[in-house]
Amino acid sequence: MEVKVMSSRLVKPSYPPGVPQPDTTEHVPCSVFDKITYHIQMAIIYAFSPPVPSIADIEHGLAAVLGVYRAFAGQVRPGPDGELGVLLNDHGARLIEASVDAHLAYVALAKPSPDVQQLHPAGLEAEIEELTRFTCGSLIVGFTANHAVADGRATSNFLVAWGRTVRGVPIGPTPPPEALPAPRHTVL
Repeated sequence: MEVKVMSSRLVKPSYPPGVPQPDTTEHVPCSVFDKITYHIQMAIIYAFSPPVPSIADIEHGLAAVLGVYRAFAGQVRPGPDGELGVLLNDHGARLIEASVDAHLAYVALAKPSPDVQQLHPAGLEAEIEELTRFTCGSLIVGFTANHAVADGRATSNFLVAWGRTVRGVPIGPTPPPEALPAPRHTVL
């Protein structure tokens, strides 16, 4: 299986009209745990059968949800105090568009293999998505995020909100602060 990358771009957060753009210099320090695991990239693959939304709709939904979950559009880096954290600078999330000249049914997603590895976007950015279309009309969404940006629960909240936005469904009530993907500073 050969994955052909068609494009790679940064998707910036979009904010609703009339809502002032937030401060882009805020730095959220990592928790003690995240200082140890900041180099870990969490990777997930979702497979969708046709019909699937257009790339434009998926990108628009991503931009909208990044305006709510700002850490996913930030950068993992040391702050002014030298402590590692997430800079909420609206840098953007990497979106890679790719294609495979094959039917998804012929790809064994359940087994680790070099083919499956190609569907995971690689890189050290805070968040990367790879949208891979197959000749049968199926779509693979490969998602990779830095653990310092969000834990599993916050990542799940982000992905559900993204899916709802793409479908035109309101995100719903904003999750409580402890569920948002902002690392918490822990004092020992």
